[in-house]
Amino acid sequence: MKVSLMIYFCLLGTLMSGQSAPSSDKQAPTATVKGSGCVSMGVEGGCFVLHDLKSGTTFNLFFQDAAPALDTAISFQGTENNNPNFCMQGKAVDVTKWTPIRLHCPQQSSKGTTVQAMSESKPQCTGWNSWYNVQPPGPKTLHVAGICSLRIGDTVKLVPRVPPGINPQIYIFDLVIKGPKTPKKSNILHPVPVHYAEKTERKYESVDIEPDHVNVPVKTIE
Repeated sequence: MKVSLMIYFCLLGTLMSGQSAPSSDKQAPTATVKGSGCVSMGVEGGCFVLHDLKSGTTFNLFFQDAAPALDTAISFQGTENNNPNFCMQGKAVDVTKWTPIRLHCPQQSSKGTTVQAMSESKPQCTGWNSWYNVQPPGPKTLHVAGICSLRIGDTVKLVPRVPPGINPQIYIFDLVIKGPKTPKKSNILHPVPVHYAEKTERKYESVDIEPDHVNVPVKTIE
């Protein structure tokens, strides 16, 4: 009888210790990243990079809200994104906060995105790309990115159309450009990045950007 009780308590202790053991499946907390430098266009359209002045590290910056114009010097803070992305030109960072700093940045001349003076100063957007990231550990995320030439003080963002279109394989967005509350008389256009990201299980064939009637195929990153 005593032997049976000893075996019982030994088994019970083993089970309890197994339950209290820490899980190895927990993911490490996302690292906070800080840096400063000039925002420039990446090799792929809609991708934006910054070479950190202090460490020399190249960052792929993804702006969730209003983004700075290209060739603007900024100091930024964000969270490291270890998932593969379409840009793949540096360490990916989801920017949570940025501020302009006093630093001269050389003006880019590639892909027609230089600061330019235009007679009508009409905003325009180009360089659209879209990719669906399904790499583990997830979550699966749809990205849409491009670059818009805007007047100083203008803001731009992509807004999913409500109600959506009749084709479930095409995601329709409205490109919303707003001017400043106090309009400034200037015909100078500055390139500004625009980026939209959404966690979704649905895989789309393409995205439509209105009112420009631009259809962009969605590439899958596996």
